[in-house]
Parts: sequence; C-alpha cells; structure tokens
Amino acid sequence: MEPRLKTSKKWTHLPKELVTQVEVLLSENFPVQNKNGKFIFEGRIYPSELILRLGYLVNKSIKQDNFEVSIAYNAGKDNLVSLIHLAVDATASLFSNWAENPENIPPRDWLEFKFENNSLYARYSTVNTQLEIEADKLLGNRDEGLLTEEDEFDEELNHKISILGLNDDDDDGGQTH
Repeated sequence: MEPRLKTSKKWTHLPKELVTQVEVLLSENFPVQNKNGKFIFEGRIYPSELILRLGYLVNKSIKQDNFEVSIAYNAGKDNLVSLIHLAVDATASLFSNWAENPENIPPRDWLEFKFENNSLYARYSTVNTQLEIEADKLLGNRDEGLLTEEDEFDEELNHKISILGLNDDDDDGGQTH
C-alpha cells in the first residue's frame, strides 16, 4: 500500500479486530458479492495520514478491485478513531457505487473528493493483496516502514494508537502489503 503523502514513511497496522469487524459488515451488507468473492480490508496509520483499502476478490480470480482512501490529519488535533470510521464509510460508498455500476471507479491516481463535508482522496487499484504478501515472502522483502517499539514516534499518535488497541499482539508478523 503506497501512501499519498511523500512525508508518510513510518506506519502501523489497523487493529485486527477492526479489520475483522469491517470485513464482516461488508459481507453482511453485500451478500451477492460475498457469495461470489471475498472482501479484503486493510489500512495503515502514518503520523499524518490514514490510508484504508477495501479490496474485493472474485472467486477463482487474480484481479482484486481495490478502493483506497487517504485522509491527512493532525495527530494533536484530529480524532483518529472518527477519521477511521469516516474512511471506512467512504471506502464502502466507493465500493457500493462500483457494485451498482462497474464503470463507477475512482481514477488510478489520487483524486480529492468531498465525503460527509470532509476532504478525502480516493483511487482505484488492482493489487492482489495475498499475491503481494507471498511475493514479498519469496523475495525476502520486509517493509522498512513498519513501526517498532524502538522507533521514536509522536507521543500523541502513540496515545491514539494505544486507544485503538494497537500493540505487539496486533502485528501480522511483518507481512508487507
């Protein structure tokens, strides 16, 4: 997952519980798509950017349709939990528009749009998450941007991350995306 902002270097995963909850909600709200494929929800929290990706992979297909949202935020001012909820709603809305008409896709480059009176950026990609993870394992690549305990990190962001329940137990074993 590539950030929109050039300053976004260090990041951490979304809490696994949140990812699971969103995937369950998507499955319940899109039963036809759930029957014909699966949802892949993931995201990264950078010090001043939040990126979420809602992927949909049709059964027995390699192409994964992804709807990505990026939101810039101020760690000392903005409520990260509220922004995550906003971004989840925005990715679901993008997916819903596409499910109704497959020609309704965001551009492949980040494009600003308004959603619930907020400025967000969206884009579409066809990156297959699982294939990328497997390729990275085979190549021995690991994501250098994933935060570790030794990293110096803004105190306010660390506080917000702890509120979300992110800790060592939530790490997915160094998998890259």
